[in-house]
Amino acid sequence: MSIFKIDNYHSFVKNHTSDELWAIRFSTVSIINDLFASQYTCNGFSFDNDKFVLILSCNHETDLIDFEDRLVLLLQSVQNQIEDFLHFTVSTTYSNVFQGIENLSIIYKQLENSLLLKMRLGHNTIIEPHLIDEVRAEFFQFPHKATTKLMNHLIQGQLEDALAIYETLIQDLFYYDYAEIHSTLLHLIYNIGEQLSEKYAMLKDIFIEAMRKFISELKYAEVSEDILALSRDYFKTICNAVQKAKEDPKQQNSVIMAKRIMEIIQQNYSDNTLCLSSIADEIGLSSNYTGQIFKQYTQKSISQYLLEIRMDKIAYYLQTSNLPLSQILEKVGLEKNNYFYTRFKNYFGMSLNEYKAQCQAKCSDE
Repeated sequence: MSIFKIDNYHSFVKNHTSDELWAIRFSTVSIINDLFASQYTCNGFSFDNDKFVLILSCNHETDLIDFEDRLVLLLQSVQNQIEDFLHFTVSTTYSNVFQGIENLSIIYKQLENSLLLKMRLGHNTIIEPHLIDEVRAEFFQFPHKATTKLMNHLIQGQLEDALAIYETLIQDLFYYDYAEIHSTLLHLIYNIGEQLSEKYAMLKDIFIEAMRKFISELKYAEVSEDILALSRDYFKTICNAVQKAKEDPKQQNSVIMAKRIMEIIQQNYSDNTLCLSSIADEIGLSSNYTGQIFKQYTQKSISQYLLEIRMDKIAYYLQTSNLPLSQILEKVGLEKNNYFYTRFKNYFGMSLNEYKAQCQAKCSDE
């Protein structure tokens, strides 16, 4: 059995009418049958929209090495005629000789999996049966040092440097399972989006949209060149956004001001009078504008950020000291009242007593 798959089918189908597609399929089947029928008993037919299946028979005395050599030549002839006369290309794969019509569905599934090797081998290729054994089964992992360099270049908006590292990083990825290629790329793109959003919160919507576009188009990627093209577009979008933000005086001033607000909160969280209006007074801006700048940069309100700092400090004191709660609250600028207990439970997902018990159990284990 052999399968022929139309290359880049997503674009191919958009560029032809339904009548043209019918004529193309009919012509493709005719080419396959005409070339093979002169030498073998065979049946070629259209299948699965983007695929054509060829089933041929050989007798028990056939020299299998000679048979495979002639088969490959005929497959190449099919590819050449389709490209010359129908003006598109197909990739193909074939199975080893097998017996029993009941095995057809199993063989077909195996050949479908073999076609995924086109990711590494490219369009208009013939995928031999043994190549599936070369696929690496273990998980792929990008080197930490290299990914850190990649992130640093993206954070600086350095497109060409980022692409140079990225293209080196993914060279070995295409020797892995098709599903592993997809999951690895999705994980990397998601992490890039997350880290960039933390650094440039005001650009988060741009990063999310770029990530969505990459993910939506990744399912149509058939070969490594498709992946590289998608990645270049993704990196270009985010690097252009970063460069534009860095060159915009308003954005620069907002970033500087947001960082100043964070410093004020981190240095003065123990002051129970610290709030949006007191911070705005200190930096000389209105409360509304101060809150807007901070939320644009951090995606959090000043009160939310202040509460997180204080709760994290409470957790630190509960884990590392025997101070009574009243002293801990004084150190972090909070008052001991019913509202505190409610906020504590909302933040940590458990009551104060439950949290203390958890800390004590952890200390006992250690």
